[in-house]
Amino acid sequence: MRGELTGFAIHRQYRSQKLGIKMQQHMEREAKKLGVTDLFAVTVAQQGNLMEYYKKAGFFLTGTLTTDTHESFKKSEITLIHMNKKL
Repeated sequence: MRGELTGFAIHRQYRSQKLGIKMQQHMEREAKKLGVTDLFAVTVAQQGNLMEYYKKAGFFLTGTLTTDTHESFKKSEITLIHMNKKL
């Protein structure tokens, strides 16, 4: 079964305390209990720090998609990065 890792963030005040890693590890343990064998995450290439975070956490690149943006983005197009991890 596949699961998606999405929608979590660490407030700037609490970054550099490894809380993101701890939260992710907890979510992965819970996902395994539910029978999840693969996790995927989608991030935006323009936020390269997130891509590096996922790589360090064991995810690997599985694809990209460049698309027109939603009006909430300042750029006219974005590149979505799809990453996967085996649990």
